[in-house]
Amino acid sequence: MRRYLLHYPRLVLSDTSIEVLGGTLKTLDFATFEELDRDWARETYFERTRPAFWIIDGDPSDAGATADPADANDDDDFAPTRRTAMLIYNALLAVTGGLYPDPRLSMEYHSYDQGVSRRVGPFERTWLLNGGGLEPITDEELGSLGVLAEKWHEHGFRYDDFVFSPLRGLASLASTFINPVLGMLPLIVSLEGFLIPGRVKGIAQHMAVVIKHLLGEAVPEDIEEFIRAVYKARSRVVHGEQIPVEKISEICDRLQQLTGAVVIAAAREMMNRKLDSQNFDTLRKEWMPS
Repeated sequence: MRRYLLHYPRLVLSDTSIEVLGGTLKTLDFATFEELDRDWARETYFERTRPAFWIIDGDPSDAGATADPADANDDDDFAPTRRTAMLIYNALLAVTGGLYPDPRLSMEYHSYDQGVSRRVGPFERTWLLNGGGLEPITDEELGSLGVLAEKWHEHGFRYDDFVFSPLRGLASLASTFINPVLGMLPLIVSLEGFLIPGRVKGIAQHMAVVIKHLLGEAVPEDIEEFIRAVYKARSRVVHGEQIPVEKISEICDRLQQLTGAVVIAAAREMMNRKLDSQNFDTLRKEWMPS
């Protein structure tokens, strides 16, 4: 029996696990970790860090990953499984708006009858052994994550489809220790490029209009005021002005949540219209300024 295990850095679960995309997202138990990485296994710190893994049994071809032509030239037979795990990662970012690092930067284990192999990411075992997790996600968030990942997979979305591109802003911030004043920039740039890719006059107003279009009744009442405040703050940052950290942190927090909500809404619209996962521009043409 072959088993694939991928660590999700900074993700902390309660006592709940979830079945998603043929595997289980759960807190790894120490006995299993000891089998996978005995030289690094210390129960005292492991119980404190409580690392979360997506675990799936069976051959890589059984993982249900969306077919990708690139696999024909890829010698890594776990590439399809890894892409499936990354779709779960996208759902995690979208549902929580949290700064969770890309799991490919951490540890991946392949367990076989004859032993264990490891794929060591750039962060090596740092996130796995040292913790630094965010607050545990709620059972409601975990359930929503699972539902989204299943729906996206059923539709044929791949984790790197353009509809998920704003989430890369969250992922990049999660992998760096960055001042919130600078952290705001990739968040708004990724949203702007997603919603309004061309040059327009009154960018803040256009952004607010598009967000209203996507979110419908779920849009925050003060969205226009908030987007204007974001662009005003961005201008001040770019020109070297000082902004209180508390204020800019609040903007970042709201941008994180807004990013997830916009991605979920755009993907849902594509699914409702049965648009191919590569056909995002068909949707975007509706809100592009004339």
